[in-house]
Formats: sequence, C-alpha cells, structure tokens
Amino acid sequence: MSHTGLFKIRDLTYTPGAEGDLARALQIEATCTACGATSVWGEQEMEHVRGGTVLACRTCGTRQAISNAGLISTPSGIRHRRG
Repeated sequence: MSHTGLFKIRDLTYTPGAEGDLARALQIEATCTACGATSVWGEQEMEHVRGGTVLACRTCGTRQAISNAGLISTPSGIRHRRG
C-alpha cells in the first residue's frame, strides 16, 4: 500500500513510458482516507492530466491529483505494468 495523502493506493496497473516511468494509469484501487471507502477506477473513470491522474472518491467526493512520479514510486508488489 502507498499513501498519497488523501488516498491509500492498494493496486496500480499502468502503461510504461519510454524510460520505464509511468506514462498512463490504467486502473487504480485505492481507499479514501476521508471516509474509508475503497474503489477501483478504470482508465476511463479517472481524470488524466499532464503528468498525473486525478482520483475522486465515489462516496464522499474527495479529490486529489497524484503525479505519475508519485504513482510509479508505489511498492513494486502493488504495481502492474501492462504493455
């Protein structure tokens, strides 16, 4: 698990960039620290911004932008590369 401040990332599937960094998050499972709800967001359910991803809790509406650098630094056991 990796703590981003407002979300605890439990699982991450991503497309790697040319240098092995994270180009795009494809799926994230995370728990909102504000309300405790756990959700899974697919690629089309996340807001993708330049250099990051925005998660919004489906239960309480808490939102946080998370940089791709922050996502790729999650522990290797919860990170899954696709592509």
